[in-house]
Amino acid sequence: MTLKEAAITLAIVVIFTTLVMVTIEAFYERPKMENYCNDSYYDRPMKYPDPSIFNCTENFMVEENNCYADKGMPTYTYDENGCRVFDTCSDCNIRFEDATKKYTNNMFLILAAIGIIAIFFGVYYKIEFLGSGFMFSGIVLLFIGTVQNFDVLNKYTRILVLTLELGLVIFIAYKKILNVKSIRKK
Repeated sequence: MTLKEAAITLAIVVIFTTLVMVTIEAFYERPKMENYCNDSYYDRPMKYPDPSIFNCTENFMVEENNCYADKGMPTYTYDENGCRVFDTCSDCNIRFEDATKKYTNNMFLILAAIGIIAIFFGVYYKIEFLGSGFMFSGIVLLFIGTVQNFDVLNKYTRILVLTLELGLVIFIAYKKILNVKSIRKK
């Protein structure tokens, strides 16, 4: 592979990978915390307790601890003295985490599908340096999808995914490297 071909291969990797990521983000946006949690609680100015009548006794530890135990987020209001008062236990963070897990799972499936298609396209494309660009880009997309979703996968699924990806790399080595060397020997 000449220097020009290597440059084109690298350009395909960068541009195709970026194009895929930008296109997915344009049509399938990542969940945002503000869409699940109303942060208007923080928008209003906090009323600070008057130091001369500072008598804030926070008697909501049980409700607050129960809220944290349920993986919720306590919300507060302020009384006329400016003291915090437990209001509700919001589950917005739980809904946000669930939406984020679903998003990362879907992203993994989308990136894996596009990555595998790019790899197979690259393996069977006749012009070597162009095919290598798509092949490497497919590997990069698989890597990105796996890394984004790794903490969501259980330990057995992680093993399965990495085994399948290793098998794919071995397939690429056989089709592109070993197969080419055996053809050249003949």
